[in-house]
Amino acid sequence: MENHRSLFVARIEGNGHGRSCRGFSLIELMVVLVIVGIFATIAVPSMDEFIRNERLVTQNNDLLSDIAFMRAEAMRRGGRVTMCPSSDQAACGADWAQGRIIFVDTNRDLEVSAGEEILRGRGPLHGNNTLVWGGAVQRLQFRGSGLPSAGITGTQTSFRLCDGKIVNRGRQITVWTVGTYDSSRNVVCP
Repeated sequence: MENHRSLFVARIEGNGHGRSCRGFSLIELMVVLVIVGIFATIAVPSMDEFIRNERLVTQNNDLLSDIAFMRAEAMRRGGRVTMCPSSDQAACGADWAQGRIIFVDTNRDLEVSAGEEILRGRGPLHGNNTLVWGGAVQRLQFRGSGLPSAGITGTQTSFRLCDGKIVNRGRQITVWTVGTYDSSRNVVCP
């Protein structure tokens, strides 16, 4: 058994020419660095696309979550709950991409008034993404029955969430007059 051990130690300690092995040669290291560089060049664009796609999915899911939350709150409270664009998380604005708030609209005027409770707020969209609401009024409101009472034109109206860099990479979130909502992918964005 010691005989096998001494052969193993001898191979590790020497290379047969009386010198011991100490590491890699410069050429071997350069070859490895070139290979790593090639893989990095291939992987970085894919990673950028992955991040943009995940950002869009997250923003889509946040909006769906907000619509579900406001509908549930309206039904739980038996009153109207409104969502509007807001850049300061305190008052309604005009640009959905700058943020939004959800509030209890006790006086039904589609604006945050004194004494009305703000239930939830979201900050601006990241990644230069855009969010556009297709309704005539830049508000979405649900009644205590769970049906929308403002913001819906015809049988349905949609949000369009678009990637700021890719034309045909968008999501459409549709709110129907019966109170349901859904999301679709690969929407052509302006």
